Amino acid sequence: MRKVQARTLLMGIMHVLIWIAVFVFPLLFFRRPSQQSPGISDFFLLSLVIVYFYANYYILVPKLLTRNKFLWYAITVVILLAIAFFTLRQMMLIYDSQNEMENLLRRHSPERAREILQHIAINRGMGAVFFSFLVLAVSTSIKVTGDWYKTDKKRKDAENEKLSTELNLLKSQINPHFFFNTLNNIYSLAIQKSEKTPAAIVKLSELMRHIIYDTDKDKVPLSKEIDYIRNYIELEKLRLRDNVDVRFVVDGNPEEKLIEPLLLLPFIENAFKHGIGHQQASSVSIRISIQDSRLNLLVENPVQVSSDIPEEKKQGIGRMNAERRLQLLYNKNYKLETTITDVLFRVDLTLNLNRDEMPGG
Repeated sequence: MRKVQARTLLMGIMHVLIWIAVFVFPLLFFRRPSQQSPGISDFFLLSLVIVYFYANYYILVPKLLTRNKFLWYAITVVILLAIAFFTLRQMMLIYDSQNEMENLLRRHSPERAREILQHIAINRGMGAVFFSFLVLAVSTSIKVTGDWYKTDKKRKDAENEKLSTELNLLKSQINPHFFFNTLNNIYSLAIQKSEKTPAAIVKLSELMRHIIYDTDKDKVPLSKEIDYIRNYIELEKLRLRDNVDVRFVVDGNPEEKLIEPLLLLPFIENAFKHGIGHQQASSVSIRISIQDSRLNLLVENPVQVSSDIPEEKKQGIGRMNAERRLQLLYNKNYKLETTITDVLFRVDLTLNLNRDEMPGG
């Protein structure tokens, strides 16, 4: 409340100072030689343009111009300018003519002096028209620009809110998708009465702790996200046979760096879900490289041939979800390449954690 009051007071002071400058400017640069001090017509002109400014700002532009009533707006402006012309001309003749007439009579005959006085009055009226038109133009520009800025800001806020909602929805979809796959793995261990089942449950609890307390944030420490990935890999290894080789390497220092939670996991999860067969020997290679603000994720896994599975199913919901999040969060500030051969599926993701520019670009 106090900030609003202080801002209102500051705006009021600024308006007063601006109008003082508006009044002083023509007196400094357009003063007549015979004019010693501001006359009644000068003060009246200032009052008139102030009324014009705020009437145009709060009434004419919102009620006529922005509603495409251009003809009515133009007619109203012409009427206002005519009022300024005739009023200031008459004010000059009635209130300021005595001093002007005295000065003119010193140099001209009475008939010539009256003729010159009429000419001065007309010029004064034309000056009032020019000054009023300038004030109306400034008022219109400020109002239209301000309204455009507000509309544009509302549009951007709406877009940001929409994107934020979509991001939250995408992030919320990862959790049930992940738990569904993980619980299936633990279920398989339990059916086999494997001694690894308790360890798998402990690993799952550690992952759940991370998801519950960290994934509601916009960003998390990169080191914590890597620990989360490492725990996930250890959990997956518990259900794998001995003929599956998993290599996980982290190059660089992840400390003091932030990343969006669960952004990398779907690409790694996809490798375990779609790249490891039930019988044949397999290998999964995962490498995270960190250099300054640049992060690179390289995932390689075998291709499991299954012609009856659609391509989007092979990619997995989690990976498509992650790709959409990358588009929303990083726009063009990331690079994602996927390579598929007869035997190998490779994901190469590079992004700039600061989002300032595309790393290496």
